[in-house]
Amino acid sequence: MEGEYSMLAIHQTMTVSVGIILLAVTLTTGVQGYVSATRGSGPRIKNGSVRLRGQIRCIDCTLKEVRALPPTWQECLYEFAHGDKQVVIEIAPKGVSLPYHHVWWRGADDAFATLTAQENLFRQFEISGVLREYPPTSGLLDQASVRFVDEQ
Repeated sequence: MEGEYSMLAIHQTMTVSVGIILLAVTLTTGVQGYVSATRGSGPRIKNGSVRLRGQIRCIDCTLKEVRALPPTWQECLYEFAHGDKQVVIEIAPKGVSLPYHHVWWRGADDAFATLTAQENLFRQFEISGVLREYPPTSGLLDQASVRFVDEQ
């Protein structure tokens, strides 16, 4: 009788443990595809679509190099890379806060070439595209496009 009680207790414990593991795995996979912007009071990323407005801070440099310069809005700096080129941009503090500070550009080559042209340094721009997760610490901007806007 005592052996049957022990086996029943072990069986119930195993059943509960397996159930908890299955629940945890199900919840984890459901969250992986979600991209959210939680910082700042400005607009949010909706369904992965993002529209960023800001200014080019540095062409062909890294985020680390720009952060070593005199203080700026450190949390508003983002590095966009495409092939072997990169650009550091500053998003307006009231703008969208991206969950990543390193973003890979997967748009048209000519759009990135326009963005990284030396004559566009410190010009106001608007970038739009679809932000996707690129684990573990980067984002991927698909269908990316850029246009320059008049300074206001």
